[in-house]
Amino acid sequence: MRVESARRKVVLGLVAFVVLGPWLPCRAATNRADVEAEFNKRRKAWGDFVVKNTWLSDLTGNEHYRAIIDLGLPVVPLLAKEVTEGKWPFGDAMAAITKKRFEEYEQPPGYVGGCKAQAELLAEWWPRAREHTRLKFERLYSEWKSLGSEGKTEEANKKLKAIRGLGVAAFPCLLEKIEAGDKALVPVFSYLTGGRVAIDASAAECLAWWQKNQQDWNLAFEDWNVAFPQSKSTYRWLMWPGIALVVAVSTLIFYLKARDKAIRPSQ
Repeated sequence: MRVESARRKVVLGLVAFVVLGPWLPCRAATNRADVEAEFNKRRKAWGDFVVKNTWLSDLTGNEHYRAIIDLGLPVVPLLAKEVTEGKWPFGDAMAAITKKRFEEYEQPPGYVGGCKAQAELLAEWWPRAREHTRLKFERLYSEWKSLGSEGKTEEANKKLKAIRGLGVAAFPCLLEKIEAGDKALVPVFSYLTGGRVAIDASAAECLAWWQKNQQDWNLAFEDWNVAFPQSKSTYRWLMWPGIALVVAVSTLIFYLKARDKAIRPSQ
């Protein structure tokens, strides 16, 4: 009986690995590939439009550029890559999607603003956004609550504006506070969703929106390794055969031990 049980575990483990193992990374890779393919198509359409309309002073106020913005959060890593390669007009799309606004303390010495400077700041901020935003949020939130309790309304409002300026990277932080009962943050959450959540929404409505859109947020903030897309893909697919080998060896050892225990009494 113990031998049969061990065999069943081996078979079920291998079946689960074969069926489910490759599916998850393949799905993530497909999502990224789909986003990249669509971005390349829309970028080309925008580029062709700009070439044909060289007299335009505003390169981003047209339907082709807005189509790039409409791709939403998943495209931001690709936009950041474009900016780091010197294509700073894509910074406007990054700003529109992320809604990140840089406070004075975040600006480098001699910062004078402008589209190019903002684009470069956004591209530099993005890889660290997920990690650093929570620390900034907790500090700003504490200062905001403290100033509010002291009746310093004007200063408190500045802190709330700074929280909003953290952009979409702050969604998880905001949702935690809203679920804990801080309804005053709902208008900030609403703004960052582009008005898709009402400014007087309930915590349940905010959570429902997040659950529906969290996949896009995760896809945007995970490490795409956009500078070297092939290398990461290679390592991901090498990882699964390695896991398969570990699983196979482990289950084989377990099976052999179980068989030996079942045979020994009869000897």
